[in-house]
Amino acid sequence: RIWGITSPSEFRFLAGIEADYQGFPLLAEFLQGLFWRFFGQMQAANLVGLCGLLGYCYFAKVYLRVRPSLMFLALLAVPLIQIHAASSDVDLLANLACAAMLVMAYLLFAGAITPNWRNVAVFALAAAVAANTKFLQAPMVALAGLAVGLWLVFQFRARQGTRRRETGLALCTLAIAAPLIWATYLKNLVLFGQPFYPLTAGAGVKLATGPAFLAPSYLTHVPQSVRWLFSVFEIRAFDARRPALWMGEQGNLPRGAPADRMGGYFFVYVIVLLLLFGFLIARSRSREARLAGAFFLVVSLVTSALPQSHELRYYMYWIILLISLTWYLLIRAREGGRLRRFAPEYFGVLCCAVLCAVVVLTNAIYFRPSTQAIFDSYTSAIEPSIAAAIAKDPHICVVGNAKDIFLYVNTFHTPLHYSVQGALTPQECGSRLVVPTR
Repeated sequence: RIWGITSPSEFRFLAGIEADYQGFPLLAEFLQGLFWRFFGQMQAANLVGLCGLLGYCYFAKVYLRVRPSLMFLALLAVPLIQIHAASSDVDLLANLACAAMLVMAYLLFAGAITPNWRNVAVFALAAAVAANTKFLQAPMVALAGLAVGLWLVFQFRARQGTRRRETGLALCTLAIAAPLIWATYLKNLVLFGQPFYPLTAGAGVKLATGPAFLAPSYLTHVPQSVRWLFSVFEIRAFDARRPALWMGEQGNLPRGAPADRMGGYFFVYVIVLLLLFGFLIARSRSREARLAGAFFLVVSLVTSALPQSHELRYYMYWIILLISLTWYLLIRAREGGRLRRFAPEYFGVLCCAVLCAVVVLTNAIYFRPSTQAIFDSYTSAIEPSIAAAIAKDPHICVVGNAKDIFLYVNTFHTPLHYSVQGALTPQECGSRLVVPTR
């Protein structure tokens, strides 16, 4: 819709999705449409997540002095990151940006980088990408932005001369970037009177179209932070009924099952990372190491309390930040001579071993391409039913799953000319000719 690949007259959304289109952050979808336009294939939308991952590795090289190949291995060893890097879901891009924002905040607080306008601009850019990609990133973006803003004010008042002017320019950069960071929310406020439209009704906080609460039944009455801990350490998170050990949404189970929406980081990897992170803090005995521990603890406490925090795909920035800070402290300890016998490459070997284990445990399904032939065979199979329907009426209504419905659009059946309305039930079709999906 954004790039005119399909017009509103050719394809009408399912009921409720039009409101989502009008109000939800759409930066990732904008980039996906750009890739689709540029390469001429729908599958090119998948490249947004992968390019975001590569971009974060370059960011780590610049600001954390971590070799991109080592960071790439460490991130790809996380099952959910591996899955989302090969899909068109927008969670990975949002979380990579949020993690970059948090890394910049830590580096500023630790004094590892200068609070100049360039570094603050990188912080603001990461915040803008996160906030304009997913609503769920807004709380962390707001807290980080407030913390960095107050810290810059304190630095401005404490400094003199050139350093004071430099900090003042950084403050101005953050202030100028604020409308960009909150662009989606300001737009919604102007057009609909509420920043989180359509998730909020009027001035209240009642969910209007947001996702239903999904969690294991046995954890329904415990605090959200406890559900998050159970999910991070994958307690009862595995179920043989899933098509794969780990999946993008960690769903595909009966509602309320113990493993429903739980896990995705690989608990062995999480435990190893936390132990190494704690060891580096204890061994370094430096202010920046202690600050890294305190900073990560605060981020963990906030993350654990956020809505649906046990659905780890929404908050992958937590594991990305843990990996990033571990790499940073490891390299700093090595440079300071405190870990002469432990080269960073050893950690890279460990990450590679975990990655191989994840690939074996998932039967490498996320490394095997889904070929164009599969897409072509499906669209060819449904084309006769479309042709038969539009011979009676060029205005059809397709009833079924939203993703299946979209493949009925004439974008994929160019010899034919018609319009499609998506619906969950025949009653939503009105006077249009009803065509069920295959």
